[in-house]
Amino acid sequence: MVCPTPPSELLFNSIVLGLFAEGKVPGGSVVDAGANSGEWACMYAEAQPSRLVHAIDPLEVNIKSISRKFQPLFPNIRPRVGGLGDKTVTIVPPKRVARARAGSAALDISKKGTVWLDKAPAPATAFSMLRLDDLFANETLGFAHLDVEGGELAALRGGARVIQRDRRAVPVLTVELHVHDDPAFTHELLIFLNSLQYTVLLVEEVCGVRYDCRNLLALPKGLGAHFRTSQVLRVAATSERLFVVNSSNILTHAYALACTRGGPCCHDSRYCCKHRCIRAWLHKEMKRWDASDKSSRDPRLFTRLEWLSAKTSLTDLFGL
Repeated sequence: MVCPTPPSELLFNSIVLGLFAEGKVPGGSVVDAGANSGEWACMYAEAQPSRLVHAIDPLEVNIKSISRKFQPLFPNIRPRVGGLGDKTVTIVPPKRVARARAGSAALDISKKGTVWLDKAPAPATAFSMLRLDDLFANETLGFAHLDVEGGELAALRGGARVIQRDRRAVPVLTVELHVHDDPAFTHELLIFLNSLQYTVLLVEEVCGVRYDCRNLLALPKGLGAHFRTSQVLRVAATSERLFVVNSSNILTHAYALACTRGGPCCHDSRYCCKHRCIRAWLHKEMKRWDASDKSSRDPRLFTRLEWLSAKTSLTDLFGL
């Protein structure tokens, strides 16, 4: 393996790479939106050398790093400064910005507009918000991962035409989401994915600093028979690490009792769903569940590893 192993999300990475290896992902290019420092784009490019991998990020320093470190190894990587949304606009950073470093995240693109994160550096230069419909007007999209800090719904709306263009080759989508940060947004996102005819699966694995961060795997409903034969999905589902979710039940996942507003780990939205509180809460829940009739959800089904503490390779796990 040439690419560095991504430092987190071992389960999610394994599922996605497994679907590629099984030939379950339709033909076409890959989009890694919110590419950050590029480990995931490199992973996709190495696993699928015949596909173009579009690595998109608003920070120019990230794109320069990807171009320098990974593109020479895998020429199928296409780094690009920008973001994804539902309209083409230019985002101008504030006049006073901190100096960015590779791997930084700078902004939260939400329904309220662009919000510059308090403790994160902003891009030093203006960048364009792009639509998937425009980017793929003459190119086939096979897989897209959206880690766009609150802009997931806008990115999907900006790609609805491409996503629905060919019902025989609908792309596989993955979305990173803070499940309880904005329940109305989460609800709306799941409704929209359903309107695009996707079955949505939640990967029970922490994917960020907030412990309600989860990756969603969206599979085309019209290709259900195609995905039912996937051994990767079968293993993840039977291990209770992959759950079918919709707008009605998703808010019962991802430490729902602890991370909903006003819950024991979310008295203050600025310090919501952090690992120390979750660990203490989960310990209490295990004690309570052990003493009960065990009719409620088994707390052991929750992710119990801290973010970035999961082993990241078979070498780490088994010494192979």
